[in-house]
Amino acid sequence: RTRRTSRDEGNYDPKGTRPSVVTERITGLRPGSLIFENPGRVVTQDYRVDESKVYGEGGYGLVCAATHLHTHAARAIKQVTKKKVKNMAALQKEIDIMKMTDHPNIVKLYETY
Repeated sequence: RTRRTSRDEGNYDPKGTRPSVVTERITGLRPGSLIFENPGRVVTQDYRVDESKVYGEGGYGLVCAATHLHTHAARAIKQVTKKKVKNMAALQKEIDIMKMTDHPNIVKLYETY
């Protein structure tokens, strides 16, 4: 007789805690619920983008330095050129995954435009 465990169901957590589940249970917030979406706004309304400081380039666009105009927080901005996006669903999936990700060794997504 086989006993099913949470590991079999894809919920295995070797340390015994899943921060996103614990956070949701305690605060009522779901992962990604605090990521701001800014449809219709332009990133330069909120950030001073320094395109002379390019951190990297990829198939969709480039990543460069920016500073939030109100908080003065330093950020990296990933600028995606829509003309270069061949699969918009794949890009949206990347954004959705980034919204749910909360780990000290992975880049944190704060806003989308």
